[in-house]
Amino acid sequence: MNRSHKKLVSFFSALMFLSTIFIFGPVVLYQGNMNDFDLPLLLILGLLLIPFFIALFLLTFTGIILSDKGHQIFVAVLSGLGILLWIQGTFLVWDLGVLDGTSIDWTKDAWRGVVDSLIWIILPVLVIVGYRRFYRVAMYAILFILFSQAAIIGVTTFQKPGIWTQNIPLEFSTPEEIFQFSDDQNVIHILLDQFGTQLFEEVLKDKSNYLNDLDGFTFFKEVTTSSHVTLLSVPAFLSGEIYTNELPILEFTRKYYQHDNIHTTLFQQGYELDVLTQFGFLKKREIDLNYYIIPTPYDSSPEKRYINEAAFLFDLVLFRYLPYYFKKLIYNNQSWFFSSALITDDYSSFEHFSANEFLDDFSLRATISRNKPVYKYMHLMTPHPPLVVGADNMFSGIVLPDSIPENFNFQAVYTCENVIKLLDRLKELDLYNSSLIIIQSDHGSGIPFDIELADGSIVESYRTFLPSDAFLPLLLIKPPNQTGSLKTSLAQGDLTDLPATICSILNMPNQFPGKSLFDVDPSEDRERTTYYSFVTHRNDAMVSGFFEELQEYVVSGSVFKIASWRKGRLLKKSLPPYSWGTLLEFRNQGNILPYLLHGWSLPEVQHIWSDGNMASFKLPVTEPKTEMIELECQIKPFLAPSKNLDKQRVIISINNTRVGEFLLTEDKSQSHRLLFPKSLLASSPDMVVTFDLPDATAGSEIGLKDSRSLGLAFSTVVFSEYPE
Repeated sequence: MNRSHKKLVSFFSALMFLSTIFIFGPVVLYQGNMNDFDLPLLLILGLLLIPFFIALFLLTFTGIILSDKGHQIFVAVLSGLGILLWIQGTFLVWDLGVLDGTSIDWTKDAWRGVVDSLIWIILPVLVIVGYRRFYRVAMYAILFILFSQAAIIGVTTFQKPGIWTQNIPLEFSTPEEIFQFSDDQNVIHILLDQFGTQLFEEVLKDKSNYLNDLDGFTFFKEVTTSSHVTLLSVPAFLSGEIYTNELPILEFTRKYYQHDNIHTTLFQQGYELDVLTQFGFLKKREIDLNYYIIPTPYDSSPEKRYINEAAFLFDLVLFRYLPYYFKKLIYNNQSWFFSSALITDDYSSFEHFSANEFLDDFSLRATISRNKPVYKYMHLMTPHPPLVVGADNMFSGIVLPDSIPENFNFQAVYTCENVIKLLDRLKELDLYNSSLIIIQSDHGSGIPFDIELADGSIVESYRTFLPSDAFLPLLLIKPPNQTGSLKTSLAQGDLTDLPATICSILNMPNQFPGKSLFDVDPSEDRERTTYYSFVTHRNDAMVSGFFEELQEYVVSGSVFKIASWRKGRLLKKSLPPYSWGTLLEFRNQGNILPYLLHGWSLPEVQHIWSDGNMASFKLPVTEPKTEMIELECQIKPFLAPSKNLDKQRVIISINNTRVGEFLLTEDKSQSHRLLFPKSLLASSPDMVVTFDLPDATAGSEIGLKDSRSLGLAFSTVVFSEYPE
């Protein structure tokens, strides 16, 4: 056999086989899932080309050194496998639903597996039996598939040229600018999520050296926060405005994080803004010069994170191009085969560790290389639970119980050590003294604290009045050129005083409410308000946009004296009445959101999952004109027959009266109806609709990485006056 022909055929058969899974497949899957990737396509392809060229060389070399008969069999088999990949990924793309963490019923439509298996068995057998004939035409098939796939890429590029330029890796490249400080003026603002005043005082008892390490800082022990919900506390302390249940939560957050806050003021005063965050709602704004999402796991070299992205895309390619029964192995219960294999450290999945690794990296890489004033805001999910640090500042191996205060201390000390390391680095750079540095939390740690009665004794039943120290956030401030060991101020204030405080320290115009905390007389009793809901859990409020009831507390005097506290207004949600026959849509921006009560997951594009064994919503209603009302709902059950989850029972109640029950056994969206009398609405202006879901199951119980207890995915519900 001609040696040149042998080389050519070996090369092109290997090229056709490998390019499907390393080049053409990745491009096709990337353009259809661009929102799932943070890296540009060219960078991911660059990583995939490494194994591609290695495999191309090995397969080509193997085909060349074989005997003529062995070469023909090798080329026939390799080309046949390439054709199978092309057929599977082009014509046998089975619809297995949205890969959103829910299980796939691999027993459903089992004929797909039979079809795939027959094709993947019969074609290789035919190729091997007739390898001589197949070898003669293999080159034509190889060139046809290569040219057809190249044509698809050309069309895709013409339709979506952005696939080659979109997704500049802001979050994965760790831009050097985020480590750079100004030689003029710096404001360093560090938020340590859920690090409360009481926890900090406990840390100081064992770490007296922090008194000197925190040179120039003032500890504001009497400061409160307006909310124990991060999503509400952050825009409040940036803008001075407080959430009072009048706007939907996300609208309040967008309004006061995007505009009209201390960040916009600093920008107007010529500061370059850097936002470094682990918290999802802090999206990049036009005023942010540099924006960086701290990934979990965190690694100071971006190469590891690049490989993770490439592995995920490779998983998607194999999921599409391999036969049905291999897809289950690749999907790996949403863990994905190659993606999960690359994360080997148990601790790396915790945001607490990635936050501290980022702080450590920041300390190593901090430099002075900017000539304009710089403001850095770092929102770090530490020492926020889960509690995973032991006494040795190492991973505890398990999640420690948060009922033991000592476990909070371990994690808080580990956090403080890394913050102190950063401060030491600022001192080395001669930046510390001239900088305004703020270290704070958004709310307290959620642990008990001492509160005094009028006679000076400690109240025993504080939980009946206050839930915990949730209203007592950490606040440490070091103005420029202030020195001396850590001071404690008893000035009474709120985090909403922070914008006014910053303006005062930096001599900037102040349009914010509140007062500079350094100008507050510690003997002055200042009135401040804080809000808590005993009725609506904050997670439910995130979904619905409102709290059913939000209790106001007014504090006038020391927060540690019960006489300073009194109940204020009860802020109830006020919504227009439901119009009979209106379709209620369960989705992002759906009209059902303000009416949701308990038991709901975050809204998705086309539905909302129930979360738990009960889900409910409440509609203000007017009296219907008919004696009977019809309820119609479009729902889909959470089923996994292979895990013995083959049904979902649904018990429906109206105003605590059971009106019907459905049994769902089919894994598809389906419509159900029932009737109930209007007499159930006579005693209340509201209609509370409850869905009891005794078969709701946590995804983690059936092998999914999903802690939600799923029962039904709701699409629509409508209540209609039923004609006689």
